[in-house]
Amino acid sequence: MSLLEPKPGGLPEEPLIDLELKNEAGVFRIKEAEDGKITIEIENAEGKKFVLNDLLPKDWRILSYITPRGSGELRVDYLLKEVIISEAEVLREGWRNMLSILHEIGHAIIYESGSAQKNLYLRKAQLLEEIIVFPNDPKLVKEVETIMSKIEKDAWAWAIREFKKILQELNIDQRIIFESNDKLREYVNIFLTDYKGWGIKDIKNMQISEQEREELLEYISKLYTTKDEK
Repeated sequence: MSLLEPKPGGLPEEPLIDLELKNEAGVFRIKEAEDGKITIEIENAEGKKFVLNDLLPKDWRILSYITPRGSGELRVDYLLKEVIISEAEVLREGWRNMLSILHEIGHAIIYESGSAQKNLYLRKAQLLEEIIVFPNDPKLVKEVETIMSKIEKDAWAWAIREFKKILQELNIDQRIIFESNDKLREYVNIFLTDYKGWGIKDIKNMQISEQEREELLEYISKLYTTKDEK
């Protein structure tokens, strides 16, 4: 499906992932087992823990992959039922990467939530192939924008809700991770403008329109700032 190769866990040149990112909130911990499975855990300053893996749909797992060039990416493989994290992104983003991982888990949960949602994701995959052949077809571009806007809105909304719920459960101030609502918007906006054609960087139309992106950012901002969001 891609050029990604499994990370050779346990080899000297590629040691198993074992990260502990500490701050005043506690520890953001990512550990890779010998079989390649990754456990992601949030532990607060008092020692209370929350394991993100517990949110995964049945039979799904978290792994880390690298390309032959040594780079990784955060993504979801719906066929293999894998949420694939990037060690490089975790190191670069720190605790903020927790929200990105929740976003990918959200995609997995929504995909598995029913036939209608699964068909929407399958249609998105089909559109990726069609838009390569007809990159300037206005009807095709519009359908792409509509489907991707729906998919991304649902996944980011799920991620924001779970992010807040987890932090509340662990009594962690969300401002430790995102100092302000503006910082959150900036972070999410990077992802909404950097899909790179969903794997094909030359296809510019496989994205959300600017208007829909702004509407999505506003929606996410309201979710983030609303107290006790259910």
